[in-house]
Amino acid sequence: MRFKTIMLTVVILITPGLYARAQETAVLADCNMVETYHGDVRIQVLPELELFQILCQLSGKYQGLNTLDFQYKADIKAGFDAYKDHPAVSVLRRFTDCHPAHNCIKAYILNDEYESDPDNLSLLQLENDGAKLQAVAELRAACRQFTKNTRFVAFFEKHRPYYEGKVQVVKTALTGQDLITSREAFWGIGKDQYRIVLALLERDIHSCWFTNKAQQHSLFVLTPKFAINGDAVFGNAETSNPQQGKICARDYIYYGSGHEFGHSFLNPITIKFERQIKEINFEFTKSGQPTKVDFFNESILRTYTAYEFLREGKEDIANMVIQAEQMNGYIYNSKILELIQYYESKRNLYQRFEDYLPYLLEKLRDIINNNN
Repeated sequence: MRFKTIMLTVVILITPGLYARAQETAVLADCNMVETYHGDVRIQVLPELELFQILCQLSGKYQGLNTLDFQYKADIKAGFDAYKDHPAVSVLRRFTDCHPAHNCIKAYILNDEYESDPDNLSLLQLENDGAKLQAVAELRAACRQFTKNTRFVAFFEKHRPYYEGKVQVVKTALTGQDLITSREAFWGIGKDQYRIVLALLERDIHSCWFTNKAQQHSLFVLTPKFAINGDAVFGNAETSNPQQGKICARDYIYYGSGHEFGHSFLNPITIKFERQIKEINFEFTKSGQPTKVDFFNESILRTYTAYEFLREGKEDIANMVIQAEQMNGYIYNSKILELIQYYESKRNLYQRFEDYLPYLLEKLRDIINNNN
């Protein structure tokens, strides 16, 4: 679920002073999140995720941490390095050992209704459902215990102005951008809650989704792209110039959100078509994706980014995105782009992307077989 193309950028802003009245999770019920809205999208810094990232840093095993050097990371080191041997860190290490998709672990922290979340639970490599539920319960309890044994709440409150500043940066960067309407229209479906969640210690933007209190949540986990003047930031220029390595926060966030929110639309659909996807003779090992379904999902969503550039009249950047992704092993994206454009031209026949997917898979299989 990673999104590494240099053309893409992400930024999130949260209005200072607005805190959540209710949390989706009871892991840290006494510590208020930082939150504001951009239209219908909630922009958040969650104490649960800050705590989780601290445990990840202390564990030394979590694969998703960034290598940026900035003051907030130094503050965490100063405040919590003495707790590397805390039992909660050991719990996280064991949990990481049996969970190959490290980015998805946070879903167990954020969703109180994890027992009714089979898609996420299925990722845990344990012998049965009972062992999986016990492992999640142990992880959540360990987070609570770490909070009791450390000054985490005081740390979070001390840094609340910093978090508020970060969310405000994101909100400002998204001014005038509609993140949801065109995306729901493209997929032909919607979610109940869209959330941009900042994760300042993590490396790659990613996504997770779950159902809580009968609400379908789609989360875009936003991570910093650069470290400038001792701080982690989302962009390094006012205007993006991919050839020069310049990415503005607006592009990083906006196009990143299309990809990451897109996973919550696409992945539940492709699960239903796993057999058909496995029948296609994809060459996908260069991409680094573990399965054909993962490769197909990433191919569709990385192509969708190029499609959004085309829709905005930025054909040159769209072509650069396709070329860059082909170098990364996504060699079918130019053909997929043609199939996506065909889908949009036939929306009178296909109300949802799910309705169109059998046709897309058939055509893609024919194209690949004929080329072989």
